[in-house]
Parts: sequence; C-alpha cells; structure tokens
Amino acid sequence: MNTFNNLRIGSRLAFAFGLILSLLLLMAAVGVQQAKSINSYAEFYPVNILPSFKVIHRVDQAVSDLRRLESQHMGTDDPAERHSLEERIVKARQTMTEQLKAYEPLAADDEDKAFLTRAKEGAAAYFSVQDQVLKASSQALTDPAQAQEA
Repeated sequence: MNTFNNLRIGSRLAFAFGLILSLLLLMAAVGVQQAKSINSYAEFYPVNILPSFKVIHRVDQAVSDLRRLESQHMGTDDPAERHSLEERIVKARQTMTEQLKAYEPLAADDEDKAFLTRAKEGAAAYFSVQDQVLKASSQALTDPAQAQEA
C-alpha cells in the first residue's frame, strides 16, 4: 500500500482509470454472454415449447366445450336441439382425441409421455361417464322414472 501512496498523482489516476476500464470491459463481456443466452431461449421457445402449449390449450378448450354442451343437453327439452348438441359433442370429442394424438410427437420426456397416457385414459373414462349422462338426459325427456334409475 505504501508503494501506491508513493506514486505520482498521474500514475494513480491512470491506474484507477485502467481498473475502471477493465471492470467496464468485464461487465460488457458478461452482458454479451447473457444476451446470447437470452437469444438462444428466444429461439428455443417458439420452436419447442409453444407448439406444445397450443395443443394443450386446444385440448383444454375441447374439454370445456364438452362440459358446456353436456350441460346444455341436460337443460333442454327440445329433441331437435338435443340432436344438434349430440352432433356437436361428437365433434368436440373428435377434436379432443385428435389434439391428444397431435401432442404425442411433442412429448418432451418420459414424464410428459406418462402425463399424456393419463390424459388419454382420463378422456376415455370421461367419455364413458358422459355417455351415461347423455343417455339419462335423453331418457328423462321420454320417461323421467327410467332416467332416475340410470
């Protein structure tokens, strides 16, 4: 420390300026590296992540449509409207099944594939229960006593 104090003021200022300049260059290098990292993520997400999210959103939307249509089916007394709703339910089921199939190549790892398998099993179980609900709903229009048994 004594040597630093023995230096002339110009030498001390030059040393301080050099230290600040080297720190600035170090910060710039770290900033460039971070910008490259952000750029790689910006290129990765639209190609690898976003398509999966879009398919998952479509599956979620199909499930919501199915539940809404099922509720409407139970709430209407008009046979023509029930028939129309049943056709729309079939289309929503097809959409959901197609989207689950479209997700298969997008599954990232084994855990993701296991979730997809559980989702398919859950969809099959839901379709089975929904068939029973729709049958009971249709029977309620013709024979309310028989519908309560189902």
